[in-house]
Amino acid sequence: MLKLRSNILPIILCICSLLMIANGLLIAQANAPIILSSSRATSLAEIWSKAPLPQNSYWGRMVLGFPGYVENYWSYFWVMWAICILACAVAIYRKPRRSRKLGSWIVAFSLLTMPIGGGFLIGAAVAVITGFVAFEWPKPFNDTWMGGVLQAVTLRSKFFVKLTQNGSFIRAAVIVVIFTAILAGIGTSLYTLNLSKIYPVPSTLLNVNSLHGSYTANVTSTAGFDIGTFVTIGKQANWETRQIVSVGAGYLEFDVPLAYDHLATIDEVTAQQKTSFAASAASEILLKGRVFVDATAWIASIANIAVAIIKWLVLTVFVYIIGVKITGRTTTFDTMLRVAAFAFLPEALMYFLPFVFSNEPMLSVGSSASLMLPISWPLLLYYASHLWGFAILTLGIEKALDVFQQRAVGIALFSGSLYWLAMNQMLYPILNAPGLGVRFTTESSLGVLGAISVLLLLAMLLGTFKKE
Repeated sequence: MLKLRSNILPIILCICSLLMIANGLLIAQANAPIILSSSRATSLAEIWSKAPLPQNSYWGRMVLGFPGYVENYWSYFWVMWAICILACAVAIYRKPRRSRKLGSWIVAFSLLTMPIGGGFLIGAAVAVITGFVAFEWPKPFNDTWMGGVLQAVTLRSKFFVKLTQNGSFIRAAVIVVIFTAILAGIGTSLYTLNLSKIYPVPSTLLNVNSLHGSYTANVTSTAGFDIGTFVTIGKQANWETRQIVSVGAGYLEFDVPLAYDHLATIDEVTAQQKTSFAASAASEILLKGRVFVDATAWIASIANIAVAIIKWLVLTVFVYIIGVKITGRTTTFDTMLRVAAFAFLPEALMYFLPFVFSNEPMLSVGSSASLMLPISWPLLLYYASHLWGFAILTLGIEKALDVFQQRAVGIALFSGSLYWLAMNQMLYPILNAPGLGVRFTTESSLGVLGAISVLLLLAMLLGTFKKE
């Protein structure tokens, strides 16, 4: 096992601290965040002349630092926390026993340097990892929680053998689910919030009760609503989706009669797709690097923990039923819980969503450009995290069920397809889960079901249900 020498942690922390200080001083000198873009631009027309329509040429930017929080010498305030990390490094170097006490402080100080770019992101990321390792000093690195995380994402077979054989890993699995949920929740919530600033979604209140069986809804305003727009009417308990076929003076007419009663001044009519474009907000976000933040984004991040736990249980149930009950293999539900938890680790990549913004189609629309799958910045991270998670799940199933890799792939394909279908087409709409979601039109849903059918057939060909 790898055991870090006592002087390695302070050296790593010193390097991270110096990166954070350098990042902060560069921002202080410019009195503005560092914006890295594919080309220099001073106006929205230069990078997105067809806004809000997709642009032929790609333009994107990455920002290091938070606009509004680093100007007028505020950057020196955040640099102070980087100096605190340097002080922690010196303290650990002098007395390694202090590592455990200072570990949590190192993590906190690292997060407080994010307004100045967190040491070009790398510094803060490595410092957080080091802080978690220091908190469990003097354990060997591979035996720490963060060591287990890094072994899981790098697909180390020996780790998954330990994971399936040691029931005490259930605590680490719970922490993994919560930790990943918070990071993914922050990233997706902030990205969707800023996307909603660029594309404000029209919403209006009913001013007259709309009864079931009616084709129309009288509303306080019809601004932003057009023929063909899909809207959501009512609240979560009785909400329904309709398509607008006519927009009149103070009313909206739908293609299908309402199934529920909706109350005036209480129930809302909200558009489901982008129907307006805010050029001023787009300029602030794209050109000035601003990231809008409000309380709802943080609340949604915390709410994502509950959603993550539901996802964890649903995936475990499918893997257990198919891998154990149907195929006849032997393992416990607790073992599959531990394996499934680590499969969600790559979703932490979604944390980096709000650091990059671009013009369309990479912003949200997605471009299929000779590919069957649409491609955009959020979807790239979505695909990468799910493929990575699939690889982790496959290796975990292989070790937990003691099967050949081919069969493990089949079990992961079958259970993963059912899980994805259940979450995205049933539970997500019911839960009204916050953050980034994947939705399909009626026409594309048939193609999705066809693709899942092919995956299920492939899983059977790989020997998923073969009795031994």
